[in-house]
Formats: sequence, C-alpha cells, structure tokens
Amino acid sequence: MNYRRNADHVLDAVQAYQRDKGALPRSLNMLVPQYLAALPDSPELHYDFTDGSLAYHYTPSWPQLRPVWCRSKGDTTEWICKEHIV
Repeated sequence: MNYRRNADHVLDAVQAYQRDKGALPRSLNMLVPQYLAALPDSPELHYDFTDGSLAYHYTPSWPQLRPVWCRSKGDTTEWICKEHIV
C-alpha cells in the first residue's frame, strides 16, 4: 500500500529528526530537505507534533467504498486503521 509506505517514510524522518535534535519537529516542513527531499503528494498527512503521530484517510476501490482512517501510534510505524462510518 503506497499510502502507508509514504507515511512510514515520513515517520522515519520524524524519528531521525528527534534523534538528531532532541525534540519532535513542530511541522513536517521542518524535515525538508535534510530528512526528506520533499513531502509526499499522497496521502494528505495530518501531523500532531505533541506526540509525533501522523494520520491520513483514503477511500478504497470497489467493493469496499467506505473511507478508511489511519493513525500511527505516536511516532511509530504501527498503524490503527478503521472504516469510517458516517
């Protein structure tokens, strides 16, 4: 899944930034260009600098058409993804 791979790549950069600087970045833009050449175009990532977590959502293709919302456990690459029922 490209969405998760892209998000994991950003989380790896968040972790490297924290190791180097001793604190989480205040925004993902602080990772460019030293830790990432650029932020991924997709998925649209939502970053919480208080714990380093990322969140994103997507709508799978048929037959599952309900949106799926994913959030990392802190700044780890462990994800919790759930169908979002409106």
